[in-house]
Amino acid sequence: MIPASTPHCWPTSRRCAALFNSYYVSAGPRHPRLRRGDLSRPTLAEVMDYRRQVNRSTAALLQAAPGREDGELHARVTLGIAHEQQHQELIVTDMKHHIACQPLSPLHSPAAELAAGTAAPMRFLELPGGLAEIGHRGEGFAFDNKLPRHRIWFEPFALADRLVTETEYLAFMADGGHATPLLWLSDGWTTCEAQAWQAPLHWRDDGDGWRVPTWHGWRRPRADVAVCHVSHSPAFGWRATARLLRPATVGVARPRTKPRGSSSFRQVASFVVPQGQAHSGARACRTGEGNARQCDPRSPTP
Repeated sequence: MIPASTPHCWPTSRRCAALFNSYYVSAGPRHPRLRRGDLSRPTLAEVMDYRRQVNRSTAALLQAAPGREDGELHARVTLGIAHEQQHQELIVTDMKHHIACQPLSPLHSPAAELAAGTAAPMRFLELPGGLAEIGHRGEGFAFDNKLPRHRIWFEPFALADRLVTETEYLAFMADGGHATPLLWLSDGWTTCEAQAWQAPLHWRDDGDGWRVPTWHGWRRPRADVAVCHVSHSPAFGWRATARLLRPATVGVARPRTKPRGSSSFRQVASFVVPQGQAHSGARACRTGEGNARQCDPRSPTP
């Protein structure tokens, strides 16, 4: 057992147990994930003291058996490190969210404005279907949802060679994308209406056009930056004739495609369409450029 010099922040303390659990139902009471930013206690000093305890205890545990082959210990520590990396990502995500919610628009850090660029025209790469293997390969660490490696059948499909940019999504908004029910899944459209969605999360219209939140302040949408803070529902609406990517599709397509250019957002593709069916956007459904199946949000994924 790791000693607890800070009783207020120790996991076994009933006072703080719920704070360490945001979504594990079997672990008991939980603090709602959407209210993480409401917490002002434990203090930073208490949190850092707790972290030092964990570091000291973990180091002592590993040093107690130098050179010892302990498969369970190795697996637990490796899993813990990978899980902690996810926590670091969540901290960054939550910080950006709470900064963007502030009416005074505070800056995380100042930065010079980057020169605007452009994105290459979106192309759809046709890929053959067939039997493919997906999942973790090798002896290294992987979360259990990547195991076991298995085979899956794919019909032929086409894959966009880059992500959707902020200005492309802005054009979707200007074309009435958030006012066209045919583009949305039923629950997505209900949410869109109930919450009056007009743009991705945190975008603001200051009366002189939309602005996008960043770590360095607010800026205009850019043609060389991938749109983010978009959930499944508006992403589906942006390209009603496409089928949203599944992780399996990425796993199959990645070894067979070579992204163009050096921009990081081109490293992951965004949408999948059946071969020969690349109509897009709100205008396609309103004018009949796409057929009924393409505009039907109930169409199955490939």
